[in-house]
Amino acid sequence: MEDREGQSGFRVAPTWMRIVAGVLDLALVGAVATLVTAGWYVLNPVKMPPRYWNYLDYLVDLINTRPDISVPPLVILAGVFLLWETLWTAAIGNTPAARLAGMRVCVDNGRRPQMLRLVARTVFEAVGFAAGLVGPLTALVHPRRKMLHDILAGCLVVRGPVPAEWNDSSQGSRGGHPLEKPRTYRDGPRR
Repeated sequence: MEDREGQSGFRVAPTWMRIVAGVLDLALVGAVATLVTAGWYVLNPVKMPPRYWNYLDYLVDLINTRPDISVPPLVILAGVFLLWETLWTAAIGNTPAARLAGMRVCVDNGRRPQMLRLVARTVFEAVGFAAGLVGPLTALVHPRRKMLHDILAGCLVVRGPVPAEWNDSSQGSRGGHPLEKPRTYRDGPRR
């Protein structure tokens, strides 16, 4: 992979940079979700039970006994996250913070992913994050630093431009992976 990266100027985005951009985007998603949730409760007011001195117990009681109070913010957060990730990636190639860092999402042949793949990638990202940061932790052990949602969706996050000839459909017909170095005879047969 080094030969192709060195010639083209692109490289796989570093994990730390992806995590920083993800945290910044999550802060933006949280702000938008908070505004939408506040609007929801203005349009659909609920009567809160009386508060007591221990706020943590109060919050746990609200979550367990009043789903009309606790479920809408979670659904709104999930919806805003899905729309944010999918629409920004479809429009500009990645979310705003990641795009400012020069990163973009592509499929393994260098092309921009289709909408269905982006929706699947976003759902896998949310599930992997909610399941104890499994998605980001996968990047620490994967040889190409791909997070779990990128592996499952068949995507890659790169920095720098991907050459136009790699976006050409003729590249895929030769059989090989366009983002890896070409195999030689001594590497053995392709499988």
